[in-house]
Amino acid sequence: NTPDLVMGMIHKFQERELKKEFPLLNESPNILIMIDEAHRTQYKYLGANLKKSLPNAIRIAFTGTPIDKSERTFGDYIDKYSIKQSVDDGITVEIVYEGRTHSGKLTDEEAANKKFEDVFSMLDAEEKNKIMGRYTWKSYLENKNVISDKAKDMIDHYVTHVFPNKFKAQVVTVSRLAAIRYKKALEEALKKKIRELKEGYGNVDINLLEKLKVEVVISGNPNDPVKYHPYTDSKKHESIIESFTLPFENIDGNHNSGDVGILIVQKMLITGFDAPIEQVMYLDNVIKEHNLLQAIARVNRVYKNKSCGFVVDYVGVLKHLKEALAIYADEDIEEITRVVINKSKSIDNLRYTHTRINRFFKENGIDNWRENIDECIDLLIDEGIRSEFITM
Repeated sequence: NTPDLVMGMIHKFQERELKKEFPLLNESPNILIMIDEAHRTQYKYLGANLKKSLPNAIRIAFTGTPIDKSERTFGDYIDKYSIKQSVDDGITVEIVYEGRTHSGKLTDEEAANKKFEDVFSMLDAEEKNKIMGRYTWKSYLENKNVISDKAKDMIDHYVTHVFPNKFKAQVVTVSRLAAIRYKKALEEALKKKIRELKEGYGNVDINLLEKLKVEVVISGNPNDPVKYHPYTDSKKHESIIESFTLPFENIDGNHNSGDVGILIVQKMLITGFDAPIEQVMYLDNVIKEHNLLQAIARVNRVYKNKSCGFVVDYVGVLKHLKEALAIYADEDIEEITRVVINKSKSIDNLRYTHTRINRFFKENGIDNWRENIDECIDLLIDEGIRSEFITM
């Protein structure tokens, strides 16, 4: 009968004894329940217990990843703020997707599919599905040679496209073992890349690159082999994360430097982790549903001189984006796919725009507009021509 505010974990609404039902707590209609991260807990027994215990309460749900069940459970949306709106408002940046294979030579979805068909061409459809099965697939992704090939490709991509602007990278692996193997493979690939750069191939800050550290953050289990122990220490995790979120060559009040440039994880830090300095995620694990959306959103945070985020996909997750996001409502899937830009399609759009610009200036008497910038400026003084150019 008195106004009150109670904050509690959803796990309070469970019964330890499996055969015992969760009780009715209060039938009052004057209770307002505000549920954060509703997509995680409201569609199984915890959500059912909450509703059963407070049957007449008003429930308002908050989520950054609304799924198809949301409206059926909670009714119409009170308000929506979409990913596209956040990009338009400058709150986040666009995400550029690139599909690759471990050879590093194929960089689009069609080629990746063809590569799989070539490698396993002797198998029938059923056998191919088995190859893609969980355990065989996991073993394949843990293979040292496969990891080594991908690590070389990741370092090439990172040093060429990300490191020059002083941004950082995250690698998501299929298992904790793969994460540990990736650390060694990436360090070796980085050393090789530095040797190449010293021979004069490229214009990169080699001194800074030599200081770059590759680190692993994975969870631990009581029965872990000894080789896992250096990577599961929670205190060490804290300093690694601090270092990763700092700019290169910076030192914080706890004497953490910003040397960690590549962070390798399996399940940790792919959701709920905010590091605006991260520009690229190398995805080498199959992630689906809200975990996929939250994972790729690690790279869309705004940061100085950061025009976009990159997701480099080695397992084909985003080739099947609609299937991976099948739990979402159709309009939300369309919204997401408009923000995740396919690199190969972006190149096609760039070529098309380039052709139109060339044609525009040629039709207005300027054959080589790059070498005649002053003529272009004079041409665009005319309001009608300028309007045509802007709306082109």
